[in-house]
Amino acid sequence: MQTTARLGRSMLCLMLAFTLLPLAAEAAKGKKKKKGGGGNPFAQAVALYNDGKYEDAIPLFQRVAQDQADDPQVYFYLGMSHKRLDQYAPAISNLERAASLDSEDFNSRKEAGSYQFDRRDYAAARRNLDQASQVRSDDQQVEYQRGASAYLLGDYGGARAPLEHAVQLDSSHAYSHFFLGMTYYQQRDFGRAKEQLSIFVQQAPEAPEAVQARQVLQSLR
Repeated sequence: MQTTARLGRSMLCLMLAFTLLPLAAEAAKGKKKKKGGGGNPFAQAVALYNDGKYEDAIPLFQRVAQDQADDPQVYFYLGMSHKRLDQYAPAISNLERAASLDSEDFNSRKEAGSYQFDRRDYAAARRNLDQASQVRSDDQQVEYQRGASAYLLGDYGGARAPLEHAVQLDSSHAYSHFFLGMTYYQQRDFGRAKEQLSIFVQQAPEAPEAVQARQVLQSLR
């Protein structure tokens, strides 16, 4: 009788073990899949972006954008992927789309404006950088590039304030001093022009613009 009971308990334990083993294996498989982001296209795309695989990330971001058309993060990463590949038009289009979906999106405006500045599209750069500055006014690069854009567009009055701010944020940035000095010079504020251009020549004596700065300084003696 006891032998029969023990056999029954043994059979029950074996049955439970065979039942639970597949479930445990499936649970472990699910955990592993979740950890790798296998079921999340956006997480997969971000992982590819972080690994520098921008060409592989782009179609995934585009697929996510079809389902999440109002998510600014998707368009930011899509725009940045194109920017990393130096694909100007789609980069700007997606970064500006991201900015349009979030009024507080500083990074999309900065990245678009900076890219436009590098491509010498100063009017477009100024527009995006001005909007970025309205969100955050403590970024030296934004203040410098929006001031330099205004100067290069011939708007010396509009260049002055952001360039003065850029110098305050980082006095070691030589080109902020150059454009501020040239702005003062165009406004006939010669004392300040001399001061700023002298700093530029000291900080960047071998820069191509140092020749122009020295010529202006010579004319102010």
